[in-house]
Amino acid sequence: MNDVENLQFTHQLVAAANEAVGLGYRPTRFKQMLNTDGGFETVKRILATGRPSEGFTRLLELGRVDLTCEAIIVESRWRPFFDEGLLTRSEALLKAVHYDYKPYSKDLPTPTTHSFAKELHIWEQEHSSLRHCARPWLISAGHGAQRTTSRGVSS
Repeated sequence: MNDVENLQFTHQLVAAANEAVGLGYRPTRFKQMLNTDGGFETVKRILATGRPSEGFTRLLELGRVDLTCEAIIVESRWRPFFDEGLLTRSEALLKAVHYDYKPYSKDLPTPTTHSFAKELHIWEQEHSSLRHCARPWLISAGHGAQRTTSRGVSS
């Protein structure tokens, strides 16, 4: 998964987390992990245990298994980025709770033609409340993105 794809994936996970907030569940730690590590590493870490996370259990109680990491990776275009073992465990968990998932089976779409900087700018505009946290995982990935303060000084 390249950085633009990871940014898009992270955006999808943030949207799911925000939808969960509207249901009365606040996935605070999950959002912190997304901001620190990005979507790909966060999901791999959460699903590596093979056990249902607190978020999975809470979303199951709310009747919104579709918002779980397991359902998102199994049913979306992000499926090809995850190894078979992780996908098999995710599918088994979804089956165990009688969630009728539909595995993603189409070829991955052509990568975006937008530049990385444009994608980052769009994401930050849509998530202005998270802007100060949005870049640590990008910088650690070697992008060294600079921030501009309100005075126009790079930091």
